Amino acid sequence: MIKTLIVILIISILLICPVFSTTNQCLDNVTLRRNFNYTFQTDTNAKNLTITRNVDCQFGCDNVTHSCRESPIMEYSTFFVIVVGLLIIFGVMIKLYKKF
Repeated sequence: MIKTLIVILIISILLICPVFSTTNQCLDNVTLRRNFNYTFQTDTNAKNLTITRNVDCQFGCDNVTHSCRESPIMEYSTFFVIVVGLLIIFGVMIKLYKKF
């Protein structure tokens, strides 16, 4: 009985829930356009809602990934943290290997 009610509840939620999607596009070197698309399905009607937002990218817009670029400091610090982490893991593995 409870399982049947849960299944009915899940199916009804899935039928009412909106479908959400986003698309990003660089308009120029510093402006990113974000389109938010919502599709609501009612009994027999589908309603679409589109919201467009322009974002000013402080460090430029990347045409390949369609996103704002990170600051150079963040890019280099991320690379540095990954390299240091790999060196620590490699050093621990060497110590464990020499121990056995």
